[in-house]
Amino acid sequence: MVACQSPRDRVVVAGGIFREVFVEGQQSSSRIGGSGLTAAIAASRLGSEAVLVATVGGDDADEALALLQQAGVNTEWVSVVPGASGIFAFEDVADASAPRPLFRPAESVPVDPHDAPQAAVNLAFGMPQADPLSWLHDSKQATLIWDRQGWLSQARGSEGARHRPEHRRVFVANWSEFLDEFGPDLAGEMLAGAGVPGFETTIIKAGPWGVTVIDAGVRHAVPTVYVETNNVIGSGDTFAGALAAGLAGGKSPTNAALQAGAAAAVALEAGTGSLSADGPTAVAEALAGASRGYVDPAELAQVTVGFDQTNGPGGDLLVRLARGVVEHLGLQAVQDPDQAEIRLCLDDSMGDLRSRLIDAVRERMAVVDLPGER
Repeated sequence: MVACQSPRDRVVVAGGIFREVFVEGQQSSSRIGGSGLTAAIAASRLGSEAVLVATVGGDDADEALALLQQAGVNTEWVSVVPGASGIFAFEDVADASAPRPLFRPAESVPVDPHDAPQAAVNLAFGMPQADPLSWLHDSKQATLIWDRQGWLSQARGSEGARHRPEHRRVFVANWSEFLDEFGPDLAGEMLAGAGVPGFETTIIKAGPWGVTVIDAGVRHAVPTVYVETNNVIGSGDTFAGALAAGLAGGKSPTNAALQAGAAAAVALEAGTGSLSADGPTAVAEALAGASRGYVDPAELAQVTVGFDQTNGPGGDLLVRLARGVVEHLGLQAVQDPDQAEIRLCLDDSMGDLRSRLIDAVRERMAVVDLPGER
């Protein structure tokens, strides 16, 4: 997803609109979401003049446009095309004893007669022009925010965004995405030094561990507001939109990242995936309260985690799922639990595995909660 903003508090978001489907056992529910829609709503709720450049299927257009317009997003550049939008499914893969489902992303699939996955991708990200960045006007006065997530940015990478004529370029990625693009060694050097070449600011998100901001060669540690949840869908997009709104409003990258982290936490706590009408008040309250401490993501990779084998049915599957949670949190999973610094039992509920891991890491690393901004 790409979000761009000008000095006039205007945020232009290029991203997808699609239907998110959540499957829990025999039950399912759905909502309209997508990177572009969620980021644009966050930017608008937090005071920016937000414009979304995206496509949406005709079957979902009324619902999507209503959500955007209620949030004050300009939908002039949202193109409606025949058919349904792409669908992104999240399946319940937790064992039956889990009090809450553990979601995992599945492949993006289409809801159209042709049943071709590429159709969903084209529908979600088929911009009116080949390059969504070309929708910017006066780009030499704009700040480009390149959010390294989703189909759009994964397909293009950050190379093409490094040399655009914007006044300022900001690279944003999750720690795992940062590692995927550059590899552990180069990513570590960038994190410790001047950030990603070609970008004046580099912002690395590490979920519950906080945000690292490298601006003009200076590194800043930004503590995050931690929310206990297993479903983090939409939080990264809310972060991007809130970050754009902060920068458009004149905040420093560090303060904009602090606001973005609080906005993501508020959206997660509400369970909506995006900011609601009372979101700005909740964000202000989150910033005024206690913030969780910061952990250097490079240090996380040195923390080893092992699991005692469960004796119940599906034990191997649970171990694989648990290892996935470990890796998503930026930790290192090991086969032998006797060799691990943190050892957990999978006979306990899988539903709270993520929160148990976070608590164990915080205890091991002696993380101290920092006071919020007042």
